[in-house]
Amino acid sequence: MEIDETVNNWFGQTFENIQKEVRPVTENDILIVGVLFSARKYTRSVLLLLSQNHALPAKALLRILCELFVKVFWCLNVQDSGKDVKKTIHENFQRWDYSRLLQDKKLLSNLEKYVEGDFRGKVEDALKKADGDVADYKERPIKCIPSTADIFKELSANESIWNILYSEIYQNYSKAVHLDRNTFSRLVQCKNDRIMCYDDWDEDINELYANCLRIACDTNILIRKHYDWPTGELRQECLNLTSKYN
Repeated sequence: MEIDETVNNWFGQTFENIQKEVRPVTENDILIVGVLFSARKYTRSVLLLLSQNHALPAKALLRILCELFVKVFWCLNVQDSGKDVKKTIHENFQRWDYSRLLQDKKLLSNLEKYVEGDFRGKVEDALKKADGDVADYKERPIKCIPSTADIFKELSANESIWNILYSEIYQNYSKAVHLDRNTFSRLVQCKNDRIMCYDDWDEDINELYANCLRIACDTNILIRKHYDWPTGELRQECLNLTSKYN
């Protein structure tokens, strides 16, 4: 499909530019490449699911891509001209990691109360490491990354796209991540004592394709802008391609 080839080229070209032009390679660059490869893997998975008309799981992955993009945007979006940009970006990624560690520690602490046998030892070892990592961050000290809702609020003041696209995707597609009674009732219904099972939600597949393209494009544009590389051609390719799905 044209869409698969185009998206793969976006990610491939961005990585190739980093590989050839970025010197010296810093921890920030390594993390950015990690973002790039994670986004490419999830994007290609979304496209594969959509090609098989699996809208619900595709929406779940799109929600993850949306959250990834928003948090990376926040990490790279250093607007205070008085700050050391590279240092601030590094600290932002650390704040993200600190928040992740606190969540891991909470989960492990709850697991420790109930697990038994050999697995308990693994949980205790993981919890001990998490405690050490958290203590290390507290000594610096470092704050947690803002909540996703607060990031939307912070960024929406200057970027209309947050209200138009990303906040809507994040909210609507969260329903595909957190399955509940509403999800089941849309997949299975009963009529005249006959159970009717539907293959998937009645979703606009073209809209999901278009949103997947936009997130993939924006992710690559975000990273290319970070390195002061041109992005106009990429944006135009995205517009041309998404017009086929609108």
